[in-house]
Amino acid sequence: MGFYIFSSVFLLGVIAFLVFAIQRKQIDENIHNQMLLKSSQIASMIISQQMSAGHKELKSDFLEEFGDKNSQFTLFDIDKKPIYGNLHWEYIQEGFVVKDNIAYLLNQGAYGHLGVEWILIKTDFSQKIDDLIFWIVIVALVCLVFLMIFGFILGKMFLKPMRDGVVYLDHFIKDITHELNTPISALMMSTNSLKTGVSEVKISRILKACKRIHFLYSNLTFLFLGEIRESKENIDLSALLKNRLEMFEEHFREKQITLQLQTIEKLIIFADKEALNQMVDNLLSNAIKYNLIGGVICLTLTEKSIKIQNSGKPIPKELFSSLKQRYKRGNHHIQGYGIGLDIINKVTQNYDWDFSISIQNNLNTFEIVF
Repeated sequence: MGFYIFSSVFLLGVIAFLVFAIQRKQIDENIHNQMLLKSSQIASMIISQQMSAGHKELKSDFLEEFGDKNSQFTLFDIDKKPIYGNLHWEYIQEGFVVKDNIAYLLNQGAYGHLGVEWILIKTDFSQKIDDLIFWIVIVALVCLVFLMIFGFILGKMFLKPMRDGVVYLDHFIKDITHELNTPISALMMSTNSLKTGVSEVKISRILKACKRIHFLYSNLTFLFLGEIRESKENIDLSALLKNRLEMFEEHFREKQITLQLQTIEKLIIFADKEALNQMVDNLLSNAIKYNLIGGVICLTLTEKSIKIQNSGKPIPKELFSSLKQRYKRGNHHIQGYGIGLDIINKVTQNYDWDFSISIQNNLNTFEIVF
């Protein structure tokens, strides 16, 4: 922002200087032309008085019409003594000269008629220069204010994504801390209870907590600690899908979710196994997390696509695209951290698959077309 202000002031200063220089030159030219015209008119009047009226001496009354508060003139004889006017002889070269915003014009346009050898005109245009500077400063200040307002708005627009990213990251850290705290607390309670004896319930709780921590750890390392690996191999996606469903059996039972599974016998995909695990796990986790108690999940695997649909609050159409972005969430009332769909999107982009979100048969639908 400091550089923007400095560059704006510098640019305005250069422009103001150039405008002043151009306008000052124009003022000088206008003053010069006006003084030449005035000198020519005075000389014509003097010559006319001698030639046509027959005057032998200069009559001052006919020169009064050339009077001007900002422009004075004096007529001198051949000895440079004043005949008419109050100006003193200025030791300047013949022609047009400017000194300190005062212009002088000295010529011999009367050619000695009526004893007038020299015509000296003096014009003070300091007020014009002061007015020019005043308006340049006013316009420059207005432009500077406009640029500051524009820069402030532009800065807010450019910094908004950064601020949003900080906010999303802050929410993510809080959410992931909560997500880790739950299984860790369960592990501590279960391990402490082992002192009184081992049971299947306790072991089940420990396994569940370990699976949850492993799932979070896998997501975080996959997302933040490097790109998708390229250790591709032929993988039976149908078998992998059934294996991952077994990992989520307890979650299905907890929320009393009914699974409707339609899958082909075998589907070979040439890809990285860990990437497919992450993709399927996040599809299932998302469908369970945002589902209703006693809801339904429809999972369909064909030769061309995998589709998972879940009941629950419908996703607004305007969020279909943005939900694929990291930290974006559609329902802030349910604990989550907004990286699951980003991981799915990252995997599908790596393999040039099409990942879409939609509403079909009143179910939130997530479909990947191979």
